[in-house]
Amino acid sequence: MREHVIYYFSGTGNSLWTALNIKKALGDCSVVLMKATPQRPKAVKSMGFVFPCYFSGVPHNVLDFFKNLDAAEQDDTYYYAVVTYGLLLGSTLGQTHEALQERNIKLNYAAPLKSFANYVLAYNMSSKVAEKTAQTKRELQEIIPHIINRDTESIGKPSAVIMAYNKAFSKDPSNKDSKYLVNETCDGCGICIKVCPTQNVLLKEDRPHWLHHCVQCLACLQWCPKRAIDYGEKTRKRGRYTHPEITSRMFIDYLSGVGAGNSG
Repeated sequence: MREHVIYYFSGTGNSLWTALNIKKALGDCSVVLMKATPQRPKAVKSMGFVFPCYFSGVPHNVLDFFKNLDAAEQDDTYYYAVVTYGLLLGSTLGQTHEALQERNIKLNYAAPLKSFANYVLAYNMSSKVAEKTAQTKRELQEIIPHIINRDTESIGKPSAVIMAYNKAFSKDPSNKDSKYLVNETCDGCGICIKVCPTQNVLLKEDRPHWLHHCVQCLACLQWCPKRAIDYGEKTRKRGRYTHPEITSRMFIDYLSGVGAGNSG
């Protein structure tokens, strides 16, 4: 195990890009996909959590990850979280703090990072990718020194009102994948399978099929090189987005655990 570990979850690459930039600043660091049964690190100087905000709260699969996470064996491990969000952060930081507290893990520092808004089910994609990416870079450069310096801060409790909203709108996303449509441009390349962080897609007769444990990260839709996947009719005329500095190859490599610098 390396000196530092960052657990991440990402659908379009925003959170993976964030984790990789923190890794670069920390040095001897692994970037590991959040899974339902995380491997407990024996001894690390810091443990980070980088993931997106969904419906003003923590994604369901990230909460599942937290529920099974054990504290590092090293008593002075520094714990931090960076949450990427597009429009509304809500109570994601407070919810993260409480979820980790239930596992006897004290979250020392948590920061929001405004990123490109990409929930294509609700709106079209902005054309200002370069400008918004540059702004995110500037904001992350303000966050990273806090992590390096092991700064601590008080993290407030989540709002009951916002958590009620989160519960109502994020309720059981697993079966919502029945609304995915595949058009005639699909060539059966299998990218949708490889980019799904929850292994929710498989090919049948060279067409993707969904297995009903979706978390609505929309990776399958956003990464499709043919724009062959839609969510009902609403996304048909809307743009697509993946982080401009994260290629599909990089995204897939980190999902599979073979990302650069993760061995050892």
